[in-house]
Amino acid sequence: MWWRVGTGGDEVSVTESERGDAPVSTLGGFTLRRGIASQGCHAVYQGEDSSGGLVAIRAVCLDAHEDLRQRLDTELVSLTRLAGAGPAPAVIADGQNAKLQYLVTQWLPGQTWRAYRKMPDVDVPRLFAGAASALAALHRGGVAHGDLSDNNIVVYDDYTVRFVDFESSVVPDAPAPVGRVPARVTWRIAAPELFPPALDGRWARPTPACDQYSLASLFHRFLAGDYPRNKPSKDVPGHPPSDFGARPLTGAPADRWPDLPQVLATALAIDPTHRYATSEDFARALHDALPPHPRRD
Repeated sequence: MWWRVGTGGDEVSVTESERGDAPVSTLGGFTLRRGIASQGCHAVYQGEDSSGGLVAIRAVCLDAHEDLRQRLDTELVSLTRLAGAGPAPAVIADGQNAKLQYLVTQWLPGQTWRAYRKMPDVDVPRLFAGAASALAALHRGGVAHGDLSDNNIVVYDDYTVRFVDFESSVVPDAPAPVGRVPARVTWRIAAPELFPPALDGRWARPTPACDQYSLASLFHRFLAGDYPRNKPSKDVPGHPPSDFGARPLTGAPADRWPDLPQVLATALAIDPTHRYATSEDFARALHDALPPHPRRD
């Protein structure tokens, strides 16, 4: 049953109403329609507001581990900073009841990057340009996402791109919170500087340069069918392993867009200071390397 969070089997809702013969669960005045993800004391739902508009609801048990509750707080801080502008969903409500803390945001009606990877006849220049432009807008808004996995990128039919799941996000110009929990990131495409911990035990904060690296990794996988690097261990402290070096883009994509391999190589540099200075620079380089009508020999 999707309407449960936690190992104790407690109902998500504090009220139950009836619609026909089927019980309807609610949380904070929003009707829960279907579960998106559920793990222990953390769950994500699609719901409806009082007018039938779709919303996304993230809920965490009040007695959950501090990490889970702090990640929900992190998402609220970042989305509030962005104020619903551009590539992020707007915050609609937040609160708690006797058992749960929750965050309600705008529902983004698109498909995930993962789904687009499996589609035929995708307009690659438009898709990549949309993602890079969205990332530049996110960073202009003062937030680094921190976990640009292919499930956290939403693509609309017109190739407009939006981001979801800001629980690992960072406001770079704000002081690091005291006792901040390690970011939950997709290690397969995480920037080398995030691999924990350093020899002194500290964990790095995600930065805009980390987002650039992750997005470039997704671009490479979209075109080549595989990640641009081997899978390094995230458990070895100290210096990053030697296999962080990214493989160059080759084959048909490189033949079709000859300037693209160097653009991706720059964004995938091991040293973040060797990547593009800003995500806007990355977006411009992609635009130049991926013309609407690709060059052919």
